[in-house]
Amino acid sequence: MTTSSQPPSGIPWAQLAAPLALIGVLATGTGTVTLVWSAAAIAGPDAAPGWGSATAKALITATEAGTLDPLIGHAGSRPLFWTVLVIAALVLATAIVVITVTWGVRDTTRPGRPPAALTRNALPGMRGRAAHQRATELRPSLLQQQGKPDQQRHRRHGRGRVDERDLGMPLGRIPNNSILGSGLLGGGQERERRRRVYAAEEDVILVIAGPRSNKTSALVVPGILSAPGPVIATSNKNDIYTLTARLRAAIPGARVWVADPQALTDTEQTWWLDPLAPVHDLADASTLLSHFTGPSTGTTSSGNGEFFAQSSRRLLAALVLAAAHSARAGDRTPTERDPAGVPVSIRDVRRWAATEDPAPVAVLRAHGFAEVADGLQAQYEAPVETRGGIFAGALTTLGALENEHVARIITPPQTWRTPPEDPSAVVELDPWAFVVGRTGPDGQLVPPRDALYLLTQDGPGSGAPIIAAVVDHLLRVATRAAAAQGGRCDPPLRVILDEAANVCPIANLPALYSYFGSHSIQVATFLQSFPQGTEVWGTAGMNKLWGAATITLVGAGVTDLDLTRHLSALLGDLELPTTSRTHSAAGTSTSHSHRDTPAMSVADIAALDKRYALCLATGARPTVIELMPWYREPDTTGHTHTDIRAAAEAAAADVRRAAITHLGPDNPLAHRLRHHDRGEETS
Repeated sequence: MTTSSQPPSGIPWAQLAAPLALIGVLATGTGTVTLVWSAAAIAGPDAAPGWGSATAKALITATEAGTLDPLIGHAGSRPLFWTVLVIAALVLATAIVVITVTWGVRDTTRPGRPPAALTRNALPGMRGRAAHQRATELRPSLLQQQGKPDQQRHRRHGRGRVDERDLGMPLGRIPNNSILGSGLLGGGQERERRRRVYAAEEDVILVIAGPRSNKTSALVVPGILSAPGPVIATSNKNDIYTLTARLRAAIPGARVWVADPQALTDTEQTWWLDPLAPVHDLADASTLLSHFTGPSTGTTSSGNGEFFAQSSRRLLAALVLAAAHSARAGDRTPTERDPAGVPVSIRDVRRWAATEDPAPVAVLRAHGFAEVADGLQAQYEAPVETRGGIFAGALTTLGALENEHVARIITPPQTWRTPPEDPSAVVELDPWAFVVGRTGPDGQLVPPRDALYLLTQDGPGSGAPIIAAVVDHLLRVATRAAAAQGGRCDPPLRVILDEAANVCPIANLPALYSYFGSHSIQVATFLQSFPQGTEVWGTAGMNKLWGAATITLVGAGVTDLDLTRHLSALLGDLELPTTSRTHSAAGTSTSHSHRDTPAMSVADIAALDKRYALCLATGARPTVIELMPWYREPDTTGHTHTDIRAAAEAAAADVRRAAITHLGPDNPLAHRLRHHDRGEETS
């Protein structure tokens, strides 16, 4: 397995700064000599020096002597010299201004390019001093950190300034088409930083962009690497893991957790999370099961189908409630391998449904759920045909647990079909420690810096329901932790849901989105299209997700007609000057007027270049931002692109070695990978 291909690096403007400055000096000198020579030639044609070095020498002599004689002679007209010089200078200055303005506001609405007028002075509250002020208001602890001896922070930014990674998730920068305003001629580093746009920790983000549109390189990878606190990342590819995992693991006190049931990285399962821990009543059980049944799309079944679907959900909710209380009571399930029994887990829910075991009825009664037990007993006593349909539907709902590698994510190692040789090597992930930190061996508090990677693909054997359940569990813990800490997580939790519709379809994500930001839980949901979200959450749910997002980015490759029309309307119109000429027998007349034209048409949005994205932010006019891929903008992640490439190559080598072990010695691909490794060692 290899990492994704990387586009070539951009133009090395920093290296060109000195040559460009030299060209500017030469151009200025040439222009000055030309102006002086022109004025001298008109005011004193008989005494004027030749153009070029002769004029330069005469100008130096005239300056030292304090007289114009070296340029125009004694008989030359001094008033005429100054008049011509001033007029020529004004003409030249006017030409420069016209060219600069034309460059800055030229029509850039051709396919792939945003109009400059649309991006001028855009998103002032998301960059520069405003971003700094917003970050410190949301996290007062940042001001306290500035007084601590953080050498890296002070070396890079100086005391009294917040680290860029604490400003929020980097989104891009305001495009600047002007060479004079881009900082290429020196002194532009600070100006360049002020153009960068950040999503604050109270922002929740929705990204819609097609394949190969810079989502991973410009948003996902920087979002993971720049997270100041814990981060959760989902994907259906291994590139985000190879590009970021080693660098996240290098953070002091940070741990990296990986769930990879479909062997995208061939990483062994070394942890598990108990989904039954937060289940205390039927509502909790129904919340857990919603990830297995899928989000409601707004369509309802009728007749017997709806009856059996609801009955299966009621059955499973009761079984999950029974399993949760059995697990808390320390009950064990005997097995052929271990007669003493293994811990009760969600595997028992599936076993009870498969065997129609009535044991959960007694468990519910023992824990005070008599009404639930009565309802469950009635389902066990239903007619054979009805009971068979109910239990068959329940088994279908839990189909994801039939994949052993998926089931391992949410079951203790003692219950695995092939238990690990050392069960202690597989630890239970503590959601609270992940969100708020843990106590180290020395008794000191280790701040939360862990990274959790959840990788799976759509189709048979997908772990999407389990991944959705795990992420939802952690999000609920984070909201409780935020409430206990005064309302916000500090540091914030960042959740990157890449390919959310296929990998992490959290059933009630649109409803949860509206208050994540208020708890400093920054969730970014990535979709390939608007209809893809509609298929998962329904039209109402996707509209709710769109409306709840405080920042929406729409990148290249979006061709949905309804969405592009909506975006074109939101971007509004630009007022362009027009000139018309009328020819008649009396002569030619010219009139000037203005006309309104869409800032970006439907065709412009559909043809948007992958370097850009449309940005809709709450309280700001819709605009276009320039994306900043990690291989061109290392400052946004806190790592140079050399560091990221080196970490990616090392991670890819780890994945390759794991794949060799997984494939076996006789697999032809394993032979090729071993040959590749030997070749690298030789070189």
